[in-house]
Amino acid sequence: MEAASIERKRRVKKDAIEIERYNSVIARNVLFFRTERGWSQDDLESLSGLDKSIISRIENAKYGRRVNDDFVEILARTFKVKSDAITETNGEIDAKLKRLADVSNRWPISDQTIELAEEMLELTRDRGPKERAVAFMNRAHIEYRFWRISRSLDFYEEAYRLALAADDTLLVIKSKLNLSLALIACGRFDKAKDLLSKARKTTNDQEAQARILQAFGSLYIKVGHYDKAEAALKSAISIMPNIAAKAHFHAKCLQVLSHTYTKLEMYDEAIKTANDAINIATDNGDLLTLIHGLKNKSDVLWEQNDIQHSLEILNDAEIEAEKFGRKYEKLMVQFHSAFRKGDYSKLRYVMGGLTTEELPPDEQIDQFEKASALAQTVGELEDAILYLNRANKMLKNI
Repeated sequence: MEAASIERKRRVKKDAIEIERYNSVIARNVLFFRTERGWSQDDLESLSGLDKSIISRIENAKYGRRVNDDFVEILARTFKVKSDAITETNGEIDAKLKRLADVSNRWPISDQTIELAEEMLELTRDRGPKERAVAFMNRAHIEYRFWRISRSLDFYEEAYRLALAADDTLLVIKSKLNLSLALIACGRFDKAKDLLSKARKTTNDQEAQARILQAFGSLYIKVGHYDKAEAALKSAISIMPNIAAKAHFHAKCLQVLSHTYTKLEMYDEAIKTANDAINIATDNGDLLTLIHGLKNKSDVLWEQNDIQHSLEILNDAEIEAEKFGRKYEKLMVQFHSAFRKGDYSKLRYVMGGLTTEELPPDEQIDQFEKASALAQTVGELEDAILYLNRANKMLKNI
C-alpha cells in the first residue's frame, strides 16, 4: 500500500510538472502573438470572444489546470496561426530544426543545407518565438561559416530578439554568445563585452561559462588586453571537461592562447600551446583550428627570426587551407607568405582577393600596413600611400 501511494504521488507530481511546462509554452506564445500584432488584452478579448480574465491567466501561466484545447483553437483562429504554433507540438518542424542545427555547424555548407535553412525561416514565419529564434540562429551560423559577417549579424540580432521573447534562459545565453562573436568579428567591441558580461551573470552552466570565457579571450586580444585574454582562456580550458566531444573547444582555446603568448612575447609558451592545438586539431580532423594553429606557430618563429622554419610551417598551413576550401583562410595564409618572402606582385594579387572578403577590422588594418611597408620597400610609392591611407581611414572608424 505504501509503495502504491508513493508511486501515485510521483505520477501526480510528474503530471503537474508537465502541465506547468505545457501552460508556460502557451503563455509565452499567446503573449508573443498578441504583442507582435500590437494588440492589448482588451483587443484580444474583443476579437476572440474569450474573457479578459482568462486571457490574463493564460498569459501569466496561472490558469490553474491544463489550458483547455478549445481555448487554444479559439486563440489560434484569432491569431490566424495553427494551434500547434501555440503549443509547439509540431514534430516535423521540431525534427527539421534539429537536423538544421546539426548541419549548419559543418563545413563545407551544402546547397541542401542552405535550402533547408530558408525552408525553416518560411515554415516558422507564423510560429512562436522559440522556434523562430532557432531558425534565425541556424541561418546566421551559415552566413558566419561563409564569413559573411554583416549578414550573419542581422540574423543573430533577430534570433536574440526572439530568444528574449521566448524567455528561454539557455536560448538567450546562446543567442548572446553567438551575437557577441559576430560583433567582435566586425569590431563592435563595447556591445560584445556588454552582452558577454550579461550572459556570464545569468548562467551557472559549466559549458556556457567556458564558452563565454573563450569569447572574452578573443575580445581581449582584439583590444590589446593580453593579460586578461590569457586569464580568460586559461579559465575556459580549466572549466570545460577535457573529453573527446570537447576537443575542438580545447584546440581552439589553445590556438588563441598561443596567439596571446606571441603578443606577450612569451615565445616558448606560444610554441608549446601552438603545438598542443595543432596536435589536438590533427587528431580530430579539425582543419580550421589546424590552419590557424600552424599560422600562429609560423608567427612565433618569424618573431624569433627563424625565417626558413616559419615559411615551411606557413606552407603547411597553405596546404591545409586548400583542403578546407574556404576563400578567407587561403588568402590569409597566401598574404602572410607573400609578405614574408617579399613577393610584392603576389601580395598585390592576394590583396585584390582580400578586399572582397569581410575581414575583421584589425586584420584589414594589419594587412594594409604590411602591404604599404612592402610596397615602399620595392619602390611602389603610390601603392604604399594608397594602402596606408586605407589603414588610417579604418583606424578612424574604429
